Amino acid sequence: MRLRLYGLVLAALVMVGGCESGFTQAQSGKPDIHRGVIEETVYHGGIVTPPLPKPSFTLTDTSGAPFDFSARTDGYVTLLFFGYTHCTSICPMQMATLSAAMKQLPQEVTDRFKVVFVTTDPAHDNPRQLRTWLNNFNKSFIGLSGGRSCIQSFWVIPAG
Repeated sequence: MRLRLYGLVLAALVMVGGCESGFTQAQSGKPDIHRGVIEETVYHGGIVTPPLPKPSFTLTDTSGAPFDFSARTDGYVTLLFFGYTHCTSICPMQMATLSAAMKQLPQEVTDRFKVVFVTTDPAHDNPRQLRTWLNNFNKSFIGLSGGRSCIQSFWVIPAG
């Protein structure tokens, strides 16, 4: 139960940091040096019950080794992201926000999380480039790649 609470806190921190347009902002009337009031952000969310099952797939990690997603994330709260390293806005913003949110939690909590980033552009994101890009955010983030058809088997890659 305690890990679920930390998971909700992490999700709220990520959402507040990276997607403010989806939240209700209310003025509390308390003084603030910069704006005259302090704004409170209210998180509107919920728990998916029952939890969604983790997909089962094997891709290649940034060291070139096979990574069985289901087996290697068993027992961890897992945050699965899809994107590409040359993305100029959304991907780096989400990874930076997630990294910042995780830094606010105790180490014994973040040790129970796995962040897995699957490239949706395997033709351009080689393992070294993917690892270097992820290290800019958090060295514990896991980067995966594979053939386009393999990735498409559990996630639809847009044509183009």
